[in-house]
Amino acid sequence: MNTRLLTPSADIFAPFGSLIQMPSEKATVSTEFFDYWHNVCDLSSLEMKEPVVGFLRVVKREFVLNKMEKHVLSDEIFIPLTGYGVFSLCPAENDPSKEPDKITHFFIGSESAFLLRKGTWHWAPYPLTDEMRFLIIVDKATVERDIHIVEFETPVRIL
Repeated sequence: MNTRLLTPSADIFAPFGSLIQMPSEKATVSTEFFDYWHNVCDLSSLEMKEPVVGFLRVVKREFVLNKMEKHVLSDEIFIPLTGYGVFSLCPAENDPSKEPDKITHFFIGSESAFLLRKGTWHWAPYPLTDEMRFLIIVDKATVERDIHIVEFETPVRIL
């Protein structure tokens, strides 16, 4: 199954969470040296008991998706720092191993951050560059208690 890549927008990304991007409106504070937009994403409703920051580095590999994971107790934020790649997501209510047509593949770079709502199926992004680096904000207990992985009988070719 070959797929197409979508450019993330707030509407297209809504089934998975929130897209955090530089606003198009005038900056809250501007000088000749910087522009600053305040309160671009309200995190007060973030579902995390003890948020921590992690670091993720992914390297270029074959564009074949054969498993996905989700976290049912916590939201997760991916903040790309370097590189470009493909981020594959599936809504929480679907089983990507049985419904691969429900998986959406996004072209991503460091222009946006991605707040995934709990339950959203995902896997480590696939770099188009040699590697990608991310800051990850997730609940402290996620790695030990909240990783649910499903493996695919038939892998999904992304590109």
